[in-house]
Amino acid sequence: MQLLLRTLLPIFILAAIVVASILLYKRWRPYRNAHFICPYCGGVTAPGRIAVALSPGRLESRLLPCTKCGKLGYMIPVWDAK
Repeated sequence: MQLLLRTLLPIFILAAIVVASILLYKRWRPYRNAHFICPYCGGVTAPGRIAVALSPGRLESRLLPCTKCGKLGYMIPVWDAK
């Protein structure tokens, strides 16, 4: 039993890391060509990939901190030209 646990545990850990990476990528991918507009000051910001992937969101906005005013708010994406 211990031998089975020693061999399968690294495989399960690796599988969990792969699944988490895929989920984060799928959350980030739609916003890779976007900047966000602050609802308070109107500033435009481009947060990092991890910040966008981990931030909670509504239908068309993400909860992100503004780089200009520092407030946390649901920011609307503005799509860049490809």
